[in-house]
Amino acid sequence: MRQASGDLFPSDSPIPASQMIGRRDDVREIATRLEAGTHLIVAGPRRTGKTSVCEAALTRARRRGAYVAKLDLFRVSDAAELAEALAAAVIANRSAAHRLLRR
Repeated sequence: MRQASGDLFPSDSPIPASQMIGRRDDVREIATRLEAGTHLIVAGPRRTGKTSVCEAALTRARRRGAYVAKLDLFRVSDAAELAEALAAAVIANRSAAHRLLRR
């Protein structure tokens, strides 16, 4: 009987891009679409690497000059909490915002 991937590859947090195997094309495609302004939904079963791939794509986009703000919406329950989370992400990334505004 085949084991679930969560049992085969236990990890409590996303893994760095340097440890991913076979996900380079996924990372590249997501980063390219985000840089083009495309909205994306990444869906799949638990513990299959969605967060790891998305974080690697955000890192790639950031390195290519995109402004990136990461939000964890798991505990956001209303518009006020969403606004607060977005403001915190933008403030945390303010040096990048300053560079963009100076262009």
